[in-house]
Amino acid sequence: MEKTLHEAFNKANDCIILLHDWFCANRLSLSIEKSCYSVFGCDVSAASAYTISVGKTNLNPVNCAKYLGIVIDSDLSWKSHIEYMFKKLLRFTGIFYKLRSKAQPNVLRMLYFTFVYPQLLYGIEVYANTCKSHLEKLVVLNNKLLRIAQNCQVRTCTVDLYKRYSTLPLPLLHEYNVLCFVHKCFYNSLAMPNVFNDYFQVNNAIHVYGTRSFDRLHLYTVNSSFGSKCIKFKGCILWNSLPRAVTDIKSSAVFKKKLKCHLSENMLI
Repeated sequence: MEKTLHEAFNKANDCIILLHDWFCANRLSLSIEKSCYSVFGCDVSAASAYTISVGKTNLNPVNCAKYLGIVIDSDLSWKSHIEYMFKKLLRFTGIFYKLRSKAQPNVLRMLYFTFVYPQLLYGIEVYANTCKSHLEKLVVLNNKLLRIAQNCQVRTCTVDLYKRYSTLPLPLLHEYNVLCFVHKCFYNSLAMPNVFNDYFQVNNAIHVYGTRSFDRLHLYTVNSSFGSKCIKFKGCILWNSLPRAVTDIKSSAVFKKKLKCHLSENMLI
């Protein structure tokens, strides 16, 4: 373990040196005060003996950091990002309470899809891949916002709230976006980065046996709970669970429409 950690920090420092040299050669500056690093899958006390530096300045080790609007924690539990999202969206409860008696229903719907929905949708393929207990508070808050925006009673069925706005609860919205990603890799791979060209493979490309699932996605073996949450594995599970009438659709627009209808019909909250 210690040898692996030592090699990882040496490689990280070598990459930082190359990056620093490139910045200097192109007359650019790196804001060292805003730069930090996290160590994933390692004992923090063991990693404290090593440092990553830029020039003569050591970078600060952190347990979580925001990158492109996503708060990434060293445990990859996404609790920090969900807490960040919760605090950000909580203020809309008071706003919607004040507006629901003054604004038209279509205005409240527009406000929800302008200010709340995009926040939930951004990075949902990643953060909603956490355990149910971590995501629950965000699901409850979203239910509350929908109930206020639609001016419904507390005991209103949450399924009706989502169907009125033609949207999906967070767990299903996560599955929807993962499946859209699989569809794009499967039917429109040329539009994807090269790293995703062979990300998903059909069983008949792996073996020649005439099984019932020969034309379904090949499911790789995983040995941990983290592996089961990998998009490469989870995407195959979700895709293979869809009816062939949905997976055989090549048009992206038609697929998204049919997929949302399929998930809405099986909605259970």
